[in-house]
Amino acid sequence: MTRRASLPSDRPTRPPAPRPAAPAEGSRQPGQPGQFSNPVLDGGPKADHGDPYVLEHLGEYYLFHSGPRGIDAYRSDDLVRWEWAGTVLTGAGEGHWAQVELWAPEVVYQDGRFVMYVAATSPGVGRASAGKAHGADGGDDMLRRQGVARAPGPLGPYVWDDEPLVAEWSIDAHPFTDDDGSRWLFYNVRNDDTRHADGALGCGNVVDRVGPDGRLLGRPVQVAYPSQDWEAGPGGEQYWNEAPFTLKRRGRYYQMYSGGFFGGDGYAVGVSVADELTGPWEKTSSQPVFVSGEISGPGHHCVTVAPDGVTPYAVYHGYVADGFGRKVHLDRLWWAGDGPQVGRGRRRPTSATLDRQPVPPSAVHDPAVEAFALRAWVRGEHVDVDGLRVGLGGHHEHLLEVDSDGSTMTVRVDDALVATRRGPARPGLAGAEVLRSTVHSHLDDDGEHVLGTPARRSWAWGGSGPVECSVAVAGRARVQLGEQVVDVDGVGFELVTLRSGTGAEALHVVGLDGGARVADVVLDAR
Repeated sequence: MTRRASLPSDRPTRPPAPRPAAPAEGSRQPGQPGQFSNPVLDGGPKADHGDPYVLEHLGEYYLFHSGPRGIDAYRSDDLVRWEWAGTVLTGAGEGHWAQVELWAPEVVYQDGRFVMYVAATSPGVGRASAGKAHGADGGDDMLRRQGVARAPGPLGPYVWDDEPLVAEWSIDAHPFTDDDGSRWLFYNVRNDDTRHADGALGCGNVVDRVGPDGRLLGRPVQVAYPSQDWEAGPGGEQYWNEAPFTLKRRGRYYQMYSGGFFGGDGYAVGVSVADELTGPWEKTSSQPVFVSGEISGPGHHCVTVAPDGVTPYAVYHGYVADGFGRKVHLDRLWWAGDGPQVGRGRRRPTSATLDRQPVPPSAVHDPAVEAFALRAWVRGEHVDVDGLRVGLGGHHEHLLEVDSDGSTMTVRVDDALVATRRGPARPGLAGAEVLRSTVHSHLDDDGEHVLGTPARRSWAWGGSGPVECSVAVAGRARVQLGEQVVDVDGVGFELVTLRSGTGAEALHVVGLDGGARVADVVLDAR
């Protein structure tokens, strides 16, 4: 039986009392500004905040998680300090398909409304065995279906659709918008096709395209089905590939999925990759890429960006020590040559940690740096981006994302790539109502470059303020940012991070004996 854990039935009906001033999980610590430690959302010894999902809208973050009879929401402006914002969806009335065990909510903003993808079922005889978390303890597992609820605002109230979105056993939906604006839905199913090769019961992830009416086209494609030993639960009698979250980089699609039993320490994250959404998909490794450390059982994550608008963070659940209930944690996500890496920049597989880390960064604009990332919420029929007119349409707000590396500018509206222009650019907007905007000095080269011996490649920067860079190197190379120098000598990609407090004219990478491959160069003003 697959499950999705939830809050206990004694969920608060009003905002919790303010925490004392003493250090607490998920807070910025007195005397140590700019740092935090996991978990960022605890809730106490009885709370279980499984399957967290974070939506950013108009500069605020909204966190949703599974519940036995309802979905609770929290609000934050920095991804670290969360305030309870109420119950935004409850189970439907008698006779409806979605009454209990509301699992894995993901909320997207589409065409001026908020759409929550969430699984649920009808009351039945559930099973309470869920390891260190709440499990399926009151619902009919055979009737579990993926559905949709809709609302005019991020905090609801959400209203259920009359019928489920998927007609078979299904959970863990993840909506995805491609560069061309097409919409897709990844979700989890359990049937004879998702069994492990040894015949053991299992569940797996598929993807289907979403039609103009919001319904699925009915042509699901296999993305991640049970195949690896680590994906089994205790005893190896059942396997899980679930909780999909898909990212696109270097023209490829990377689905990060959770495997193993959610109620134990073996729960972890793997990756499946494809050149097309319709496959074929292939797992990148027989081992997980994000595993237990001081925080155990990390998984069912989502990826959001810091207040600077570009730096990616994974929000996931896991257990602290031997305590009960999944708590919500936050760790930075990096791109490391051949895939995503969660953690502190160590070689993969990375592990979740309780160590202190910097709070997610805010935007910093250095006018001396040509590269920038602009992120704005705008309203109007069109918007002019440094003189380039882009159509918007509709009377609701749109998310506008503009990136320039100094030689090419790209423009996205509501996640779709709508325009590209060669040449330098400036972060100027006109012709639309700007509800909120940030500009951040940022350069991101997602390409892969081969350096011979002693070939050198440089990425211009030019700022005099603090700058941070990350770069993935395979082979032998010297990496230099300002006065900071690191030599790399390895076979697979190694993630190198450097920081200069006085800026740098450029990042330089020099191939040493045998040369190197260089990928995922990112520079940010800090």
